[in-house]
Amino acid sequence: MDFPAKSTPSPYTPRRRILVVEDQADAAATLALLLRLHGHEVNVAADGTAALQTLQTLTADVVIIDIGLPDMDGHEVARRIRQSGQNSALLVALTGYQGKEESHRSAEAGFNHHLTKPVTLTVINKILETIH
Repeated sequence: MDFPAKSTPSPYTPRRRILVVEDQADAAATLALLLRLHGHEVNVAADGTAALQTLQTLTADVVIIDIGLPDMDGHEVARRIRQSGQNSALLVALTGYQGKEESHRSAEAGFNHHLTKPVTLTVINKILETIH
């Protein structure tokens, strides 16, 4: 499959600053690549600590966080992001955990959306379109 050398933003979704927090390197790289191909600026963190450090110098529009991280779970990362005052960032849980209880836990932690893997880029783009 050939990828364009340079991607332009979708006419429907403005360029966003996105942090992907995912400990599975291949999954993180793939999601970051797809988002970049849609014109977004993407940073990747492999764990919660790295994500929180990155957010000290980066103002992200969107943070996509895996719940099952090695150092602290994604719920704790979301809580710390909210406590840090970054309330304008859209937080998206991207996880293998599903069900009403998991969605409720994500909402309590401060996530705006709870997505169950595997998720399509179309679903993520629809979420990105909701940002004002």
